[in-house]
Amino acid sequence: MSVKISISEYVLAIAIALISFCASTAFAQQAITVRSGDHPTYSRVVFDWPRNVAYVAELAGDKLEITFSANAIPDFSAVRSNDPAYLSNPVYVEEGGNLKVTFDATRPGRVRHFRSGTKVVVDLMVGEGAQPTENVVANDAEDVVEETAPEEVADTDSDTPQPQIMASRAETDGDLTIQGRSNNDVFTIDYIWDVDVKASAFIRAGTLWVVFDKYTVANHNELGGVFNDRLMSASQLDEKSQTVLTYAIDPNQNARMIKMTNGWQLSLRSNVAVPQLPIEIGHQSISSVGENIFLMANELGNVINVQDPYIGDNLTIVTAGQSSQGVAEQNNYTEFNILKSAQGIALQLIADDIFVTRHETGVSVSGQNGLAVSKSSVPILREALPAAKDGTEMSAPQLLLDFAKWQTGPLPEEGYLKNRQELLYQLSTTTEGDRNEARWNLATFDLANSNAAEAFGILQLMAESEPGLVENPSFRAVSAVANIKLRRFDEAIDLLTHKTLVAELDALLWRSLAYEAKGEHQKAMDDFNLGVDVLSLQTNDDRAEFLFSSLRAGSALGNIEYMNNQINGMSNLVLNAKQLIELDYWRGRMAEQYGDEVLAAEQYEKVITAGVRYPAALAKVARVNQQIRLGEIDEMQAIDELEKLRFAWRGDDFELDLLKQLGQLYVDEHEYREGLATLRQAATYFPRSPKTSDLTRQMSNIYNDLFLNGGADSMAPLKAMALFLEFRELTPLGTDGDTMSRNLASRMVTVDLLDDAAELLEYQVEYRLQGVARADIASDLAKIYVMNKEPDKALQILRSTRQSQVPEDIEFERRMIEIRALVELGQNEEAEVMLEGVNNEVAENLRSDIYWNSEDWERVVSHGYQRLGQRWQDSMELTNDERKQVLRIAVALALDENTAGLESLRSQYISHMENGMF
Repeated sequence: MSVKISISEYVLAIAIALISFCASTAFAQQAITVRSGDHPTYSRVVFDWPRNVAYVAELAGDKLEITFSANAIPDFSAVRSNDPAYLSNPVYVEEGGNLKVTFDATRPGRVRHFRSGTKVVVDLMVGEGAQPTENVVANDAEDVVEETAPEEVADTDSDTPQPQIMASRAETDGDLTIQGRSNNDVFTIDYIWDVDVKASAFIRAGTLWVVFDKYTVANHNELGGVFNDRLMSASQLDEKSQTVLTYAIDPNQNARMIKMTNGWQLSLRSNVAVPQLPIEIGHQSISSVGENIFLMANELGNVINVQDPYIGDNLTIVTAGQSSQGVAEQNNYTEFNILKSAQGIALQLIADDIFVTRHETGVSVSGQNGLAVSKSSVPILREALPAAKDGTEMSAPQLLLDFAKWQTGPLPEEGYLKNRQELLYQLSTTTEGDRNEARWNLATFDLANSNAAEAFGILQLMAESEPGLVENPSFRAVSAVANIKLRRFDEAIDLLTHKTLVAELDALLWRSLAYEAKGEHQKAMDDFNLGVDVLSLQTNDDRAEFLFSSLRAGSALGNIEYMNNQINGMSNLVLNAKQLIELDYWRGRMAEQYGDEVLAAEQYEKVITAGVRYPAALAKVARVNQQIRLGEIDEMQAIDELEKLRFAWRGDDFELDLLKQLGQLYVDEHEYREGLATLRQAATYFPRSPKTSDLTRQMSNIYNDLFLNGGADSMAPLKAMALFLEFRELTPLGTDGDTMSRNLASRMVTVDLLDDAAELLEYQVEYRLQGVARADIASDLAKIYVMNKEPDKALQILRSTRQSQVPEDIEFERRMIEIRALVELGQNEEAEVMLEGVNNEVAENLRSDIYWNSEDWERVVSHGYQRLGQRWQDSMELTNDERKQVLRIAVALALDENTAGLESLRSQYISHMENGMF
């Protein structure tokens, strides 16, 4: 069938086509006004688009380049008239239907940009102290700023913020102090309230919104000194019933907000941030109205309606009282949008007849005639993040360790055994080249299903066949988790401390777990705080494990506020019976920290009664310590109670801490052996714990107090010596250790335990000492040998410990002891030769003994008279040594049959010897 077209119809068609082409060309080439202005530290250009147009602004060397996603003809006449200080020579080109504008940057700096309605505002910031040239037209600059941006978009280089002036109100609901600080990649703002408030926080169009459900006049003066490229200015909206704060911020940032004891803390960061308690989004079917959207959350504040002064649309905001409770991803619908939030709920209303209602368990969004939402648009409430309106998966932070996905296996509808059999079958049928991929699928499935040992073996096999795998971040992280589950914490930390994992937040969560298990609590807390932004994306069981770990770290560091936040973070988890009971224990700890002893005791008793081993053991120790502190039991009763718990839970910090406390309690009760033995047991069981060094230090201090500072003086000598020998490894090196041994040996000598005293010093001489110190202690040992009738041993030890350079006093003492040993051995001539030239009391006593042992009675008598001198003429009573001399002279005279000498001695000393000894 043919169609005939008349000439008139053909001409008409061409005319219509030409008109359409001209119209489209005219639209594509529409003119847009470009204006400019100056501030002391930046130049601004404004593009007046009639509609929202996407754009990219960047500084490339000395060129400012702005590329728009639409085409137009820019009118630069106003810019050339103003002649901005730091921008010049505007030109434009059309590239693939996009407008690209370029300015010459006359000064080095940085770019700041934002939208104001449909306008695009771009600033070239040149830094503090830079002054514009004399070409600047100040009035024009102020007009541009006023027209193109809200008042809070202030000069980021000024010393103080420039908040929007708001209407005053006679009364406020509380006082608010705002403090800020910048640290590395994080900008933190503390909102310190004197009353309890709920909060909301979210980011849209380069503006950070922070809303509190109570009203006050905010003072941002303290932020002025820390404004930077993350946070550039601050303002407060004129709202009468709540505090609405807005901040101009640099793009590509994320916010996180947590509750503190005295308010809230907000942080801006570049890495991904997900609320710790994500608000779930689902739909409800109401017969009279149709479909509703429901946002599930607890402790919500009132519904707040405000107009966005920068974009011009309407927002509905709902504050929340729980820490880090917000919407994980933006959800867009036909009549409204649910904005991503760090805290609370924020809705952008598009249609006029949208109603937002707060309920006890959340917020419902409904329309007068129902919402334009199908059931497939929003998932039923579940753990997963909501899907987009078109049914496609929403973009969400990608996890390096996706256990939720790995746990399912290749057969989602089947159970664990069939999935594992399928994975084993796939492995058995793969070629050599694909074998590691099949092994990887099996290893991650095993690890996600708590079969860490099997996963570890498969991963080791993969690494052996392909050593380069360890450089793969995923392989490294999975291997680390397997090590953690096998309690190989050092190996896990080594794997996770690698440059390829420095920005992987879920890897940091696992590393925090390893650090906490090792007792390195500050490192554990630091890693948890870095990785907490993806905590809500973990599986339920892993989230519980991370939170309990961080709770233990916070407890060890005494951070009550941190502990409280972690307990609150568990409110939306599905916990098993053991975890619920353990959570009751931690609630008891918190009650005790806040001074509520009654509630704490009730919680502890509740956990003990439940009888679940680990939390019951924790609660029993806490209860015993509470009873000691309150004076309800004494230390011996506490020891009895704690001894019953020694086998309640083995192998981690609980046992270590229990043994440490028991040991100290024994020492406090003067049961030193039991105390030291218990502490040594703890150090032996946990040699790799960072607490072990403190344990050994504690043991050394106890040992020093006993044997260096006199603590053992009250003990029986034999008991003291037994304690000293049993824990001899605690004897310190150097003079303190020598003094200990000498002190104890002296005590042994006083009670005639010469063999035991010799044993103490023999160990010192043989194993511990060198040089002069060895020679000095050897002289003490030689004395004991002489006293114990072992002069040959005395000579042997003295001669084997001779030194070429010994202080004179030590050398003299050693010489005298050697002479005494010779005398005891009957080697009198050698002893006398050694005494030549020595004249003092010790030497004279030795000479007396030599003459006596030699039975040289004449020399005994003459030497005795020589030592007594004219003492017989002195009426003062004789000393015991002098009485011995008189008696020895008398015996020598009698043995020598010297009667005249005896008479003379008698006449001289009869009166002196009548009283006293001999």
